[in-house]
Amino acid sequence: MAIEKDLGAVSAYAIACENGFEGTEEEWLESLIGPMGYQGWSVSAVRATTTGQLIFTVTDPKTGETRELDPVQGDTIDALKEIEDAAEDAKNQVKEAANAASASAVKAVEGAQNAGVQAVGDAKTAAVEAVTSAQTAGVQAVQGAQTAAINAVSEAQTQATEAVGTAKTQAVQAVEDTENTGVSAVEDAKSNALTEVGKAKTTAVDAVNAAGTQAASDAQTAITAAKNQAVSDVQNAGQSAVGAVEEAQTTGVQAVEDAKTGAVQSVQDAGTAEIEKINDILPVPTEADNGKILTVVDGIWAARDPGYPAETWADIQKIVRLGAAPRYFPVGYEFITHDSTNDTDIIWRVVGHDTIKAADEALTHSMVLETKYVYSNSAGSYISMQFDAPETLYYAESGLEAGTYNFTLLAGYDETYGGGKTYSFTLTQPVPAGGVIMFPWGYNQQASETKISTYATQTDASAIETVGVTEGANGTSLGTADSSTPNMNHTHRIRYGSNNYAQSAVKQWLNSNEGAGSVWKPQTKFDRPPTWANSRAGFVAGLPEDFLAAVQPAIVPCRTNSVYEVNSLDGKEFAISQTYNLQDRFFLLSRPEIYGTWDSAEVKDGELLEYYSGLTDAERIKYDPASSARYCRLRSPDPGNASSVRNVYTSGALYSSNAYNALAAAPACIIA
Repeated sequence: MAIEKDLGAVSAYAIACENGFEGTEEEWLESLIGPMGYQGWSVSAVRATTTGQLIFTVTDPKTGETRELDPVQGDTIDALKEIEDAAEDAKNQVKEAANAASASAVKAVEGAQNAGVQAVGDAKTAAVEAVTSAQTAGVQAVQGAQTAAINAVSEAQTQATEAVGTAKTQAVQAVEDTENTGVSAVEDAKSNALTEVGKAKTTAVDAVNAAGTQAASDAQTAITAAKNQAVSDVQNAGQSAVGAVEEAQTTGVQAVEDAKTGAVQSVQDAGTAEIEKINDILPVPTEADNGKILTVVDGIWAARDPGYPAETWADIQKIVRLGAAPRYFPVGYEFITHDSTNDTDIIWRVVGHDTIKAADEALTHSMVLETKYVYSNSAGSYISMQFDAPETLYYAESGLEAGTYNFTLLAGYDETYGGGKTYSFTLTQPVPAGGVIMFPWGYNQQASETKISTYATQTDASAIETVGVTEGANGTSLGTADSSTPNMNHTHRIRYGSNNYAQSAVKQWLNSNEGAGSVWKPQTKFDRPPTWANSRAGFVAGLPEDFLAAVQPAIVPCRTNSVYEVNSLDGKEFAISQTYNLQDRFFLLSRPEIYGTWDSAEVKDGELLEYYSGLTDAERIKYDPASSARYCRLRSPDPGNASSVRNVYTSGALYSSNAYNALAAAPACIIA
């Protein structure tokens, strides 16, 4: 048999066992009304009413008549415990409901507050104050309702406990007083007691239910009102904030749209005007123009087809800046400028568009030009150009006294001609601070047959003295020429010059407008004048001003070798296997710009130019104006050593040669 209650299915027998009863369910039932039963009747069922009251059903063994009875002492205690549990449950449920409502209200307020803050800065203060006020009101209302509910439940619980306790005491006393007078007296007393207990319990339960219901109702009403008020306040604040944001956003968007429309229209008007002007200057080529070439001499159109009007380099620059250069000047297109230094024309060929960027980020379009022929004189013969001269052996930072010294060449290097050995020499005259020592050990020359020369400065052409060397380690050691000793240069560069383009003599020539003798200046403490230092004016010196005005500094990507580098005198630092950018107006092209490949994909010094895409080596050959193939310098180093530079071979294939070799050059630039 099981007893069902409103608060869930609970077995009264199970509760009795939890409280210490030992025995069967029938024994437990008998213990409630005595072993004799009710006047010999037996218990057949037990149930609980909706108010929590226990009702027993007994059966007359003679007549089979059944009857419902109230419980005695043990059941009264259980009923009291159940009432207390129910009251506690009601109180907890009210607490949980209040807490949940409070948390929901706070969460809603916080969410609205965050939304208001993010939506608009200007409305932030007002929104926060409104939300904070609403939140405070909601929390206070919830707390008040919660306190009222708890107090009501506690008071009802106290009243119920007192009433049941009184009834229990009376019942127990009645049972004790009549226990020895017989079953009839017991039953009478039990009946009276049960009646009183039932009444008291009913009263208590009713009181608890009424108080709990009212408290829950009051709490729910207060919570709902507080929540509704908080939500309303938050919504009002949020709507105000959103309205302000939307209004500001609408105004801002409209202003932006108006400005954008005006700007676009201005650009379109300006662009249309420029395009119309360009079309007047240079009509779009048609099939009838196939095969015709337009050239510029000193920036003036010198059309081989007289149908085009003459204009300037400024107009060409405008076409480039409008992004129209690929349309009017496709790769392979040619221009002509006059070189006043050599009294000869330079033909410039378009080799790319937008591939090499302008140093000025505002210039988004560029047209890359390279000379069609290597730099040459008026007779059509190329002008040889030493990339970099053989460098000094030793830089006398603090000077050297007269005396005997020795140095050691790079180990394992050209040992057939004396590499890796130590050599001694004796100076009869001191070298001043800042002076240098040269050891011009040439190709296929024995080191022991090479002489030492000293100079007062890096730029001096006249030596202080020249002395021979002998194999051996006599005197004071200046160190080993392997980059391990301060002020001692690397053997590669002592012999063949430097392959660092940024520090090269040819870079200085390309960007100088100085006359002969003023172009070159030392770039490192080991630098020495190139062979052309006193005979060549700067490349820029012979070019027309309107052409130079259209040429803009370009971002020129470069790389170093993987063996040895030294810092520049201006403080620029270099490391091996490093990429760096120059900003030059004129420059040599790199290996990847002509061949589309790199010595290392991790150390790139340019990208393939459109003109050279898909060419064979034969189509890459560099000629002079007299149609002779020439070795032509590139700016890329051969990274396996510190002196060799990449160049275009006379077959058009990629090649390398030492920096001190005098080869041809094909300058490049950008119009932007």
